[in-house]
Amino acid sequence: MSKFKPIVLFNDIESKTKTLNSYKQQAETLSMAISDLFGILKQVDEPKLTDEDLQKFLKIGKPMIIDYFRKGFPHPKASDQINLDLLGISKLTTSNIDRASSLITNFDIVNQKPVLKEKAKLRVEKNNTILTENEKQNKAFEVASMFLKASTDAIENDFIGKYEFNLMLNNNPFIYNGLNTNKPRINHQKIMKLK
Repeated sequence: MSKFKPIVLFNDIESKTKTLNSYKQQAETLSMAISDLFGILKQVDEPKLTDEDLQKFLKIGKPMIIDYFRKGFPHPKASDQINLDLLGISKLTTSNIDRASSLITNFDIVNQKPVLKEKAKLRVEKNNTILTENEKQNKAFEVASMFLKASTDAIENDFIGKYEFNLMLNNNPFIYNGLNTNKPRINHQKIMKLK
């Protein structure tokens, strides 16, 4: 008896692309946050930050920036804002940095740039790919694929008409006519119900 091997039943490329584009926008926000962070820190001295330091700054945000400046506060007992004013930092704008703290979990900082973690890439792949779970599903997918190819070839070569094709579709639980495309597709949801 052969060992069951799962096959890809459905790969949602559109959803995968949307998610990866969202990560791309998040990376842009993180890049702006890194730039803003260096701009803020350079107001007092030339920061020497490792990638790990940047990761921490982006995760913790404004409180860590204030802690960074606190070592140079001229009047440690005065409020943070008074000390920031005395250092010449009248307004600490951290909106990109504040947003970064919720985004950084999916990224590593490498050479001062955000890089999507491998774990996040794998999660996108897993969440948008459906694999068969048993041999019966494999067989149903194989039969549905052969039926779909043969019937599509039959229409393209004028062996059957659209009416006959639609009759065959209506009597096949594993094929459906795709919404808005009028193109037949494999019904992966029905195949997944096979146990």
